[in-house]
Amino acid sequence: MGVPKNFQKTVNLNKRVEALNDLTFYFFEYEVKLTTKIINEVYDNNKSFDDLEQFLGEIKFLGNKKALCKNRISALDSEQAVVKLKEWLNKAIESEIIESFIVKDVVEKTFAEELDDKNLTELLKIKGE
Repeated sequence: MGVPKNFQKTVNLNKRVEALNDLTFYFFEYEVKLTTKIINEVYDNNKSFDDLEQFLGEIKFLGNKKALCKNRISALDSEQAVVKLKEWLNKAIESEIIESFIVKDVVEKTFAEELDDKNLTELLKIKGE
């Protein structure tokens, strides 16, 4: 199989990062009430609450069936991000993982702000040169 004519051997990292700068992340913090079924499953199977991260994001058990969760969602705007979060958490309700949820906080960040927060902007400038 041949290589396409427009195949580039090098990646223009700066152009890719510039394209991602329009992407917005929404960092949600929400409290959930876990079902008795899922708490029993965790204890009966000697699992940790970390095993629920694939369903609930970063999770910290607070006791009394409550947990504080954090998750990041990318979306075009805050309304779309909230819809995505609610759809996802409603699936957790349908799957009998949680009984309910309350969104406590949301922080909006662009991709560029995320890179700055992680001190990666300078590294990408050097790598892109």
